[in-house]
Amino acid sequence: MVEATISKWGNSEGIRIPKEIRDRIGLHEGSRVSIDVEGDRIIITPPRSHSTQVGRYNAEIVGYLPQDKPDAAIEMIMACLI
Repeated sequence: MVEATISKWGNSEGIRIPKEIRDRIGLHEGSRVSIDVEGDRIIITPPRSHSTQVGRYNAEIVGYLPQDKPDAAIEMIMACLI
């Protein structure tokens, strides 16, 4: 764990993320992050990778596929790939 100090930057306050942490998760100047609060923790996460997003969308799409007609489901999937 690394400790940091909240510093004033203009009209805002912020925390600098040490280089070794940025390098570990692939952040650089201009990277977008998500910030959330869980209990007494601030959670900063990089955006999901494309493959994670595709997996999430695939899971959502499965709910729309006809479960009782596997051939129709395959045709729908193939149509999306073309």
